[in-house]
Amino acid sequence: MTGHCTRCGAKLPADVLAGHCPQCLVQVSLECPRMGESNRTRSELFPRSFGDYELLAEIARGGMGVVYRARQTNLNRQVALKMVLSGQFASRTAVERFRSEAQAAASLQHPNIVSIHEVGEVEGEPYFTMDFIEGDNLADLVRAGPLPARRAACYVEQIAQAIHYAHERGVLHRDLKPSNVLIDAFDQPRVTDFGLAKQLADDSNPTVSGQTLGSPGYMAPEQASRQLGKVSALSDVYSLGALLYHLITGRAPFAAGSVAETVQQALHDDPLSPRTLNPAVPADLETICLKCLEKEPPRRYATARALAEELSRFLRDEPIIARPVSRFEKTWRWCRRKPAIAALASSVALLLVALAAAASVAAWRIELGRRAEARQRELATQANAQLARVNRSLEESVTILELQRAEQSFRSGDASMGLAHLAAVLRRDPSNHVAAERILSALLHRNWVLPVGASLQHPTFVSSVAFSPSGRYIVTGCADGLARIWDAGARRQIGIGLKHPAHVRGATFSPDETKVATACEDGNARIWNWRTAEVIAGPLKHDDWVFEVSFSPDGQRIVSACRDGTARVWSARTGHLLLTLAAHTDAVRKAVFSPDGRLIATASYDGSARLWSSQTGEPFGSPLRHGFMPVLGVVFSPDGSRVATSSRDRTAMVWNVDTGTPVMPALRHSDGLNEIQFDPTGRIIVTTGFDSTARLWDAQSGELLSQPFRHLEQVNQAAFSPDGRTLATAADDSTVRFWDMRPSGVLTEPMEHQSPINSVEFSPDGEWVATASDDHTARVWDQRTGLPVSGPLQHGGPVQSASFSPDGRFVVTASLDYFPWIWEARTGNRMEGLFLHAAGLWSASFSPEARRLVSASLDKTARVWDLESKQPLTPPLQHNGEVVMARFSPDGTRVVTTSTDKTARVWNAETGAPVTKSLLHQDEVRDACFSPDGLRVATASKDNTARIWDARNGQPLGRTLRHLRTVEAVSFSPDGLRIVTASFDHTARVWDAMTGEALTPPLEHDEAVLRACFSPDARRVLTASMDRTARIWDAKTGLPLNDPLRHKGPVRMAQFSPDGERVVTAAQAPDNAARVWQVPAAPAQVPAWLPDFAEAVAGLAVGTKGTTRLVSENDFGQLRNHLNGLTDNDHFNRVARWFFADRATRTISPFQSETIAEYVQRRIAENTLSSLDEAVRLDATNSVALARLAKAVLKAGSSGRGAAEASNLARLALRFDPDQGEAREVLSRTGPNNAPDR
Repeated sequence: MTGHCTRCGAKLPADVLAGHCPQCLVQVSLECPRMGESNRTRSELFPRSFGDYELLAEIARGGMGVVYRARQTNLNRQVALKMVLSGQFASRTAVERFRSEAQAAASLQHPNIVSIHEVGEVEGEPYFTMDFIEGDNLADLVRAGPLPARRAACYVEQIAQAIHYAHERGVLHRDLKPSNVLIDAFDQPRVTDFGLAKQLADDSNPTVSGQTLGSPGYMAPEQASRQLGKVSALSDVYSLGALLYHLITGRAPFAAGSVAETVQQALHDDPLSPRTLNPAVPADLETICLKCLEKEPPRRYATARALAEELSRFLRDEPIIARPVSRFEKTWRWCRRKPAIAALASSVALLLVALAAAASVAAWRIELGRRAEARQRELATQANAQLARVNRSLEESVTILELQRAEQSFRSGDASMGLAHLAAVLRRDPSNHVAAERILSALLHRNWVLPVGASLQHPTFVSSVAFSPSGRYIVTGCADGLARIWDAGARRQIGIGLKHPAHVRGATFSPDETKVATACEDGNARIWNWRTAEVIAGPLKHDDWVFEVSFSPDGQRIVSACRDGTARVWSARTGHLLLTLAAHTDAVRKAVFSPDGRLIATASYDGSARLWSSQTGEPFGSPLRHGFMPVLGVVFSPDGSRVATSSRDRTAMVWNVDTGTPVMPALRHSDGLNEIQFDPTGRIIVTTGFDSTARLWDAQSGELLSQPFRHLEQVNQAAFSPDGRTLATAADDSTVRFWDMRPSGVLTEPMEHQSPINSVEFSPDGEWVATASDDHTARVWDQRTGLPVSGPLQHGGPVQSASFSPDGRFVVTASLDYFPWIWEARTGNRMEGLFLHAAGLWSASFSPEARRLVSASLDKTARVWDLESKQPLTPPLQHNGEVVMARFSPDGTRVVTTSTDKTARVWNAETGAPVTKSLLHQDEVRDACFSPDGLRVATASKDNTARIWDARNGQPLGRTLRHLRTVEAVSFSPDGLRIVTASFDHTARVWDAMTGEALTPPLEHDEAVLRACFSPDARRVLTASMDRTARIWDAKTGLPLNDPLRHKGPVRMAQFSPDGERVVTAAQAPDNAARVWQVPAAPAQVPAWLPDFAEAVAGLAVGTKGTTRLVSENDFGQLRNHLNGLTDNDHFNRVARWFFADRATRTISPFQSETIAEYVQRRIAENTLSSLDEAVRLDATNSVALARLAKAVLKAGSSGRGAAEASNLARLALRFDPDQGEAREVLSRTGPNNAPDR
């Protein structure tokens, strides 16, 4: 075939070299530099053009290719450009190998592999471009001597991960050596030069038969012997070992006077022990290195990842898996490699042995017996020790698995199961401080609904339960055909019950408490005088089972729900049928009146609920649909504005009555739902289900308010007492159980602003808290009472930070009004003097000796100020973008600043001169801190990384700490050994501050993590998140130690107190509050009763085989009595006694003296919507709190709460205090009907 010249286009024969005609070939040869030109002459050729590239300088040259530093003109970026060494005269084999390298490398995208940008050809010369790495290669680094062992291991661990990545994608490198690994500006190794790479699935080879591939000193024996069919991923593992050998000894494993001699050494000799060449090499690292250099591939690490994991274990100071080769095994291998010499030596040895044997055989036998016995004892001891290690490891794995199961249960809303799993861990290992602390935190910070008093026992299923309007009586409906009346206080039955011929499905009291209406499977509803057990109206006949009955608010009518698909309205006085509601297509399971009596709601097996006019029987609005599963429950909210439904589809929904639209997300059980009810205030919803649980929900947000509380069988119905303090649940386990509805968790004092809080900080003695807010103020608070220590520290703009002086006497604030001001913490008086920037400030803080101040500003500067003269001490510390933060070093001699200009910088605090070069990131630097010894700086950036730098010269240390999104914060542990980072990728991470190794699994939140820090003892880590929680984690295992510390808004800041016993958190809207939480670490000595305590509260216990059982009422009662009798005042006893104390009179936490009643009165006195909400949550019978909340709700109608809710709260207040004037005022303003016409 005839081709065309690639230069002039003329036709030419196919066998013409390199596609050039003779004339062009001569011209090309004249244009190319002669082979003998000096380096000086070559350098004078630069810069020169090459396609879209400008070649700037030659940076590397090998046997096959040459690499230039080049500039890509169209993108104006520097790259490394590689082309075939012989250019247009390259052989076809060389070109194929060159293209093979480009293809192999281009298929790999890994942070430790040099990335390929473009592959192309210019005038017949193939080339490719890649990252330009400005730095040394490993060969350059090791020329000065061996690297420190940990640094070498860290490099090779990362390289091994990269090579494993290549292997997974079918690429072998086959030429790993120090000069083929570059070290970038961040001290990260980057593998390059895939010139000998081979696709694992490719049987072809770019090398002619018999040719040796690779660098002899680093080649595996199978590679050096030209057995190319045996070259595999294990050959690269060998080369990794050779690379490690070179880094720790300063030389390759084999190096002779010629290539042939080096190859022979690689094939037949063992390398010298690295510790012989460098005694500083740790024994474990030597073992790892020599295992890689095994002659036989199966004896090496199975994969490059296995090598990386072994090196990781070494870096974490954990035991490695590999074991050193014994002397006997070394001798045996030598014999196998040199059989002739070994045979001769063996013959001589045997002759000598034969001569000596006769004289020593007796002694030998005696000694042999003694040694055998000693060996047996040693083996037994080793076996027992190994078994003990295996058992410990297995137990640790089981424990971690169970702790993870517990946490998953907490996260899914089943706190009872979570607590039961923790109890199982603690029962098996009483010293497990993670389980102990997690139990205490869950008990203190969650709302636990506990059983109260005796249950009502029945002979069979209990279908319904209802309180009388006064709360003195209870009526239950049972499958045995009886409706029973009970004394609610004494928990005893009154009379013989109301007899029916079939299962009593429903029973309820009339509003005047004189009558009871019942629904029966015999197809009749009845109205009874319950005191005489006489039917006074009915039987009210239906065509099928009657499921439920309900009185109208005035007691004049009842509505019944029937399996025939209808609901019927009857006169409660005469029993006459008034209306039939007939629009459902399947059984009607429930029917109820609205609080004003104008509407009726029905729930049906046809998958819908419907609203009806109670006067005309006409449907009101559209059906409220769940889908195709039966809707079994329906109820109006006490103010009539909402209607709630429950369904067999496992969900409950809350709907707006007027629009028929859902007002919050679905409430979910693990199985179908039976019933749903509101509490008297309309703030709480209870659902009952086929999963044998009842659950409490916030009626506004849909948030789960407590652990599920359990029966043995499905829970059919629930009813609140009129005062809302008690909940009764009826179930198929033949019982009605009672539960205390008063909140159980510890209370925290809110320190509230009018706008989001930007910073929060404990004083050095831990007694005060400083906050800074967008409401233009900072404040100093007493952390014990939550009250201000002084008046607001007023600025003219949002305040970004507030920080105490080292002695706690002063506070410095930074505001967007351009000023940092200094204030007396106790009085709130502003100190004289003026510190002024040209733009707003992000932060300001004191120096360690409190003589200076550093501030960071939007004006692109930080300033160091002298507090005595009020003048700058240094020139401005200048950046090219906003300065985000500035912080002194521990000794006060330096300042670190971060900026939107993608840098952090370290400055001399006395002169303002830079101490180091700029610490470079790829995006804005969000945070920075010094290590406790001041020798290192850690930075966090929007480029998804954190980095550690030498604070003296700005050199990067260790590996880059990588997240998936912005790293928002970084902090050293108090001992400087670890670092914690907080990221927008929803995690915080704990790292080894020396190596960059991740030490724990990610600490996971549901949204971005904004802050993370260590406790003063470095045992715990605190995180703050956009998911509205702060959490405490075990710094060693990464397991959570506490229940989430919850706010209503994103938690922006969190900090441990100086003694580590408390935590302060600060949240944004709608909270705009800071809170202090008691979080003492659990004492090491855990009482034996703690697992029983946890199981009793949970109502569940997990057995040794993972089975669960319910804790009986008797067991719960006996444990409660035992714990209430404890007299010691240690940590655990205080918690137990407080937990079981009367929730109306106890203190707000086990560690504080203020009582619930005092706290409620203080919140009422504050008289804000949020404080009154809190007061009613804690005491729903407090008429003053109810009345004032009604007024606040009415006043804040724009918040979505209005007249209907206000009037309901006012009516509740009057129920508890008929003379409550403020409640009457509310009712007079909302009108007599408190509802719109329908």
